[in-house]
Amino acid sequence: MIDGFEVAVPATSGLSKRWLRRNRPSNRSEHLGQMDCRPELSAIVYEKHRFRVAPERQHFTVEFKDVRNLTAYDIAAQLRLLFPEHGRAIPSLRVKRIDLAVDCSVPVDWFYEHCHVRCKQATGDYEKPRKEVRRGRIETVTWGKNDDVYRIYDKIQQLKDTGEKIPQYYFWFAGNTNILPTPDPLVTRIERQCRGAGVPSPLATVGLVFKNALAFQPFDRLEIDELRPEPETKNWDPQRWLMNLGLQTAVRQFGRTQVRQRLQRSGNAWRIFKNYGELLKTDDGFAVRVSNLQIGYQYSTREQLNLPNNGRFPTRGAVSCCNTGETASI
Repeated sequence: MIDGFEVAVPATSGLSKRWLRRNRPSNRSEHLGQMDCRPELSAIVYEKHRFRVAPERQHFTVEFKDVRNLTAYDIAAQLRLLFPEHGRAIPSLRVKRIDLAVDCSVPVDWFYEHCHVRCKQATGDYEKPRKEVRRGRIETVTWGKNDDVYRIYDKIQQLKDTGEKIPQYYFWFAGNTNILPTPDPLVTRIERQCRGAGVPSPLATVGLVFKNALAFQPFDRLEIDELRPEPETKNWDPQRWLMNLGLQTAVRQFGRTQVRQRLQRSGNAWRIFKNYGELLKTDDGFAVRVSNLQIGYQYSTREQLNLPNNGRFPTRGAVSCCNTGETASI
């Protein structure tokens, strides 16, 4: 699914006057003013750059809220209502930020122990994941920073922290679709957040997002251990048993990425993980594969965007937007 979406609209585009009266100061680092268009639309528009910007680079930033509930038609129609003069150029609008995500019912701790992010450039940002621990339980693991970030976190706890109601559909993860009260479901979100220069070229514009989002592979650099049944260790020699057990303990305490970084100082990380990583690949009931995450992402994105089978930009018809009484031709 697309969980976050921001679009840059050239400053020369005329913002509809009906939203200008909502102009308020913005606490965003990039812009001075903001117009909250909710509840009529699911968007906040930011204007006027806080720092000097060349005229040709000046722009509005449109941040969509609750993107999970917006189809491609909704996004296009809302942009059309915000910027009527720019309607025909909507497909060419630059994407400033896009968050691509999938949910699963596997604890965050498991991912911390069994996966890492592969990256050839700027490896320092990905070698040591940042984790947030609360009450002895890992709630968030983050790789990278700034433009391209991989984040795995407890979605239910995030909703509680922000005071939001847990959507009913999340209770499918717990196998319970009854009305509350029910035990909190286990929902872990795997997310890739791209912004600025980190936005992949196949998703660089609104039109390209609608065209390529389904086929895009957001988790292709995420590597997960290939699990197998627990090995029988009784016949292992002492060195084999001790080395395997030590590596397993180190990975559980520090995470696979940080342990690999330390071992790589002598150039032996690959060999050590190959020879003594048998206990790391033990099947503990969670059959998680990157291919499974990709399938889940594609399914949720297809349901969300509700695009035609050809994946083309929605250019015909009229769409009614959210709580407004208006329709916008797209």
